Amino acid sequence: MGINPLPDHVPPEMVRDFSLFTSPGMPPTPNGDPHAAVACVHDDGPPIFYSPYNTQDGRGTWVITRAADQRKVLQDAETFSSHRSIFSSILGETWPTIPLELDPPAHGVFRSLLSPLLSPKRVRALEPAVR
Repeated sequence: MGINPLPDHVPPEMVRDFSLFTSPGMPPTPNGDPHAAVACVHDDGPPIFYSPYNTQDGRGTWVITRAADQRKVLQDAETFSSHRSIFSSILGETWPTIPLELDPPAHGVFRSLLSPLLSPKRVRALEPAVR
């Protein structure tokens, strides 16, 4: 996959050669190995960078590799949107992964339905059956 033109707001020094589908060290598969790709950037990648070809449909994306930074982004819906997220495209789909790829207020509707089912107490109660 060729490199896409960089958007004007992306500094060239923030661009990295990365793809969830074809990163170095990954076995070539139709959908790549996202876990292997992410492991590579966690080991020696910067905390945030731009990849001009991180999606199967050729869109560039910002990649945030540290949990604390990811949490800040996920909790700031006014600055950061879930629009154009890539999770469903990893599966070869075009629909949003609910609730992760929805912005407020739609995200809140699904979160309020799921939160009671995924509370720490409910998850602990499931642990014996899961293990």
